[in-house]
Amino acid sequence: MNAPLRSHGLEVTAIVRRCAGKNRYPDEATARAAGLHYIEVGQSPELWFYRCQICNGYHLSSKDNGRKSNVKYGMNLPIKEIS
Repeated sequence: MNAPLRSHGLEVTAIVRRCAGKNRYPDEATARAAGLHYIEVGQSPELWFYRCQICNGYHLSSKDNGRKSNVKYGMNLPIKEIS
C-alpha cells in the first residue's frame, strides 16, 4: 500500500476538494470586481474575498472574513454592520 500523495502538508485529494468548483481570481482587484458584479446582479447580498494558500489565487466567500476583506471595503459603499 502506498502513502497518499501530499502537497502543502495535505493529501492531494483534500487540496482538489478545497479549490474544485471555485472560481480562482489572480489578484485582489479582480476578486473585488467579480464580487461587486455578483452583488450588483443580485446573486449575493454580501461577499468577502480571501487568499487561498493552496492555489495562491483569490476566492470569494459568503462567510464574513472581516471588514477589510469585504469586497465593498474602501469604496464608499455601505457595508453590513457587524453586530
